[in-house]
Amino acid sequence: MFVLANGAFKSGSTWLQAILKHMGSFEDVPEAYRSPSHQQAWLDHRKIRAFLDSGCYREKDYLSKGHYYGRRYPDLFLSYDQVYVLDIVRDTKDTIVSHYYHFKRERGVDWDFSSYYWRIGRFKAYQIWLYHETWRGSSPRVYTSSFERLKQDFEEEVANIGRFVGRTLVAEDIERIKRETSITSMQKRHGQDAKKETERFFRKGAVGDWKSHFDEQMLDDISKIERGELDLLGRSLYHLFFSVRPFLTRNLLRR
Repeated sequence: MFVLANGAFKSGSTWLQAILKHMGSFEDVPEAYRSPSHQQAWLDHRKIRAFLDSGCYREKDYLSKGHYYGRRYPDLFLSYDQVYVLDIVRDTKDTIVSHYYHFKRERGVDWDFSSYYWRIGRFKAYQIWLYHETWRGSSPRVYTSSFERLKQDFEEEVANIGRFVGRTLVAEDIERIKRETSITSMQKRHGQDAKKETERFFRKGAVGDWKSHFDEQMLDDISKIERGELDLLGRSLYHLFFSVRPFLTRNLLRR
């Protein structure tokens, strides 16, 4: 089988991939199909069909992480048998806060959260809404986990994930997976435990961190976006921003 650990950016897909990896017997996709843009063994989005046409996943179990959204992806992945998509969702507001710190770290800018939200964050929130619309109710071969469920009842949710991919997990298995995929363990494994919190890819992994970042105006705005109600101007700016993102980002950072 082939399992895709999929999720909107900063929603927990890395955690989901680690959980699956520690269930054992999953291999990385063959090198010929890997993305050259990622250090990890991600399936190259340009080689999805070639990988699936190869049929190699019918002989071994392969696992990849991804951030795929858009109608073509469910149609493509689910047109092949033995392909399963494990999706993960997270409170949009917490996702935006996580992206804010990632943006500051990667871009080297010192914006406050309000500046980030009105320039970048609200459009990222709309992208997350589009992502959720892609996978909602698409197939019985799609299982949607959530960051919050993993936080609140890790044991039950990991058992559910295991059943979905055909793994029967006993209590000892789940306890080992919990220990090896805790945020502390992942920080140590990736050499981030000595870094300051704001410099880590695995920063907090907290539920409700948004409460110390959002004001009432932002909350009102993002609640509309979460219902798919971004106004026409906002949608136009979104498509403009993500179609010419490198140019716009460079100019935004100069301000």
